[in-house]
Amino acid sequence: MFSMTGFGKGETLLSDGSVVSVQISSVNRKQLEIRFALPNELTALEIPGRKIISEAVSRGAVQVRCTLTASNSAANANTVNTALLDNLIRECRAARVRANLDCNVAVETLLALPQVIEKVKLDGDSPEVTNAFISALKIALDNFNSMRKNEGEALKNDLLARLDKLEKIHAFLSEARYDGDSLEEMERFSFFSSKHMAITAYIFITSIVG
Repeated sequence: MFSMTGFGKGETLLSDGSVVSVQISSVNRKQLEIRFALPNELTALEIPGRKIISEAVSRGAVQVRCTLTASNSAANANTVNTALLDNLIRECRAARVRANLDCNVAVETLLALPQVIEKVKLDGDSPEVTNAFISALKIALDNFNSMRKNEGEALKNDLLARLDKLEKIHAFLSEARYDGDSLEEMERFSFFSSKHMAITAYIFITSIVG
């Protein structure tokens, strides 16, 4: 017996020290509904991720969140947009010629312009990143299902204990016998005995919700 609510987390380390982290959580829902929140680099991995989730979970509203935490070296890694820089140098030289100036261009000045130097982006299509995401997802899913199982067992044991109490109450009401003298008492007992199933059902419902 599995609960429809749960939480699980998984992490995988990349070769550059970056971390792929996946969190899975769910709330009650009759049908299965899966929502992903992925970094832009990993949006293509939603399809295989959705397949993995749907094979392991049949009901509930499931939320999957993934984050990428770059290592210090990866966070500080930059690359030069050489195509943009070459175009800027060419345009600057042409402008200086038109102005009757020498063709010397201060490249270090151009490097300070926007988009000439860019942060190195994680390649979400690389096999390493794909495998890291799937590994983290499966770890999170295992932890998620483990929590659901534990909660489901606790709920099952609680319901069995309540049902045991209910059966005892039902047995007591079923075995009750009238031993009064007056007609009024007999009528009261008859009413009580005929309604014992309704009373039992009421006790059962209030024991669950209360």
